[in-house]
Amino acid sequence: MINPMNKNTLFKICFIVALLLLVPFLASLVTDEVKWELTDYLVAGSILFCAGVFVDVIHQKINKPPWRVFFIIVLVVVIILIWVELAVGIFNSPVAGN
Repeated sequence: MINPMNKNTLFKICFIVALLLLVPFLASLVTDEVKWELTDYLVAGSILFCAGVFVDVIHQKINKPPWRVFFIIVLVVVIILIWVELAVGIFNSPVAGN
Protein backbone atom coordinates (compact mmCIF):
# COMPACT_ATOMS: atom_id res chain seq x y z
CA MET A 1 0.00 0.00 0.00
CA ILE A 2 1.18 3.53 -0.75
CA ASN A 3 1.87 5.62 2.32
CA PRO A 4 -0.14 8.83 2.42
CA MET A 5 1.86 11.86 1.39
CA ASN A 6 3.05 13.84 4.37
CA LYS A 7 2.62 17.59 4.64
CA ASN A 8 6.33 18.25 4.17
CA THR A 9 6.39 16.46 0.80
CA LEU A 10 3.22 18.21 -0.32
CA PHE A 11 4.71 21.58 0.68
CA LYS A 12 7.90 20.84 -1.27
CA ILE A 13 5.92 19.92 -4.40
CA CYS A 14 3.79 23.08 -4.15
CA PHE A 15 6.88 25.22 -3.56
CA ILE A 16 8.70 23.81 -6.60
CA VAL A 17 5.59 24.26 -8.77
CA ALA A 18 5.28 27.87 -7.61
CA LEU A 19 8.94 28.52 -8.41
CA LEU A 20 8.54 27.02 -11.88
CA LEU A 21 5.41 29.08 -12.55
CA LEU A 22 7.28 32.17 -11.46
CA VAL A 23 9.48 31.90 -14.56
CA PRO A 24 6.73 32.65 -17.15
CA PHE A 25 5.20 35.22 -14.81
CA LEU A 26 8.46 37.17 -14.58
CA ALA A 27 9.02 36.74 -18.31
CA SER A 28 5.59 38.26 -18.99
CA LEU A 29 6.63 41.31 -16.98
CA VAL A 30 9.79 41.76 -19.04
CA THR A 31 8.57 41.02 -22.57
CA ASP A 32 5.37 40.98 -24.58
CA GLU A 33 6.30 37.62 -26.11
CA VAL A 34 4.98 35.69 -23.11
CA LYS A 35 1.21 36.09 -22.85
CA TRP A 36 -0.12 33.62 -20.29
CA GLU A 37 -3.66 33.89 -18.98
CA LEU A 38 -4.99 32.55 -15.69
CA THR A 39 -6.04 29.29 -17.34
CA ASP A 40 -2.50 28.78 -18.64
CA TYR A 41 -1.14 29.04 -15.11
CA LEU A 42 -3.84 26.71 -13.77
CA VAL A 43 -3.20 24.06 -16.41
CA ALA A 44 0.57 24.30 -16.09
CA GLY A 45 0.35 24.19 -12.31
CA SER A 46 -1.93 21.15 -12.43
CA ILE A 47 0.40 19.30 -14.80
CA LEU A 48 3.46 20.10 -12.70
CA PHE A 49 1.73 19.25 -9.42
CA CYS A 50 0.51 15.90 -10.76
CA ALA A 51 4.00 15.15 -12.05
CA GLY A 52 5.43 15.86 -8.61
CA VAL A 53 2.89 13.60 -6.94
CA PHE A 54 3.61 10.82 -9.44
CA VAL A 55 7.35 11.12 -8.80
CA ASP A 56 6.66 10.76 -5.08
CA VAL A 57 4.50 7.69 -5.71
CA ILE A 58 7.23 6.19 -7.90
CA HIS A 59 9.75 6.73 -5.10
CA GLN A 60 7.45 5.09 -2.57
CA LYS A 61 6.33 2.16 -4.68
CA ILE A 62 9.42 1.14 -6.67
CA ASN A 63 12.43 -0.05 -4.70
CA LYS A 64 14.97 -0.72 -7.46
CA PRO A 65 16.80 2.45 -8.62
CA PRO A 66 17.06 1.47 -12.31
CA TRP A 67 13.28 1.01 -12.49
CA ARG A 68 12.72 4.27 -10.64
CA VAL A 69 14.84 6.10 -13.18
CA PHE A 70 13.04 4.36 -16.05
CA PHE A 71 9.56 5.30 -14.80
CA ILE A 72 10.57 8.87 -14.00
CA ILE A 73 12.02 9.25 -17.52
CA VAL A 74 8.77 7.88 -18.98
CA LEU A 75 6.80 10.32 -16.83
CA VAL A 76 8.95 13.27 -17.95
CA VAL A 77 8.55 12.30 -21.62
CA VAL A 78 4.75 12.04 -21.24
CA ILE A 79 4.60 15.40 -19.45
CA ILE A 80 6.71 17.04 -22.17
CA LEU A 81 4.48 15.59 -24.91
CA ILE A 82 1.34 16.83 -23.15
CA TRP A 83 2.91 20.25 -22.58
CA VAL A 84 4.02 20.62 -26.20
CA GLU A 85 0.65 19.46 -27.49
CA LEU A 86 -1.15 22.04 -25.38
CA ALA A 87 1.32 24.74 -26.40
CA VAL A 88 1.64 24.24 -30.15
CA GLY A 89 -0.34 21.17 -31.17
CA ILE A 90 2.19 18.72 -32.64
CA PHE A 91 -0.48 16.02 -32.95
CA ASN A 92 -3.28 18.35 -34.16
CA SER A 93 -5.66 17.24 -31.42
CA PRO A 94 -8.75 19.27 -30.49
CA VAL A 95 -6.98 20.59 -27.37
CA ALA A 96 -4.02 21.90 -29.34
CA GLY A 97 -2.88 25.43 -28.58
CA ASN A 98 -2.47 26.57 -32.16
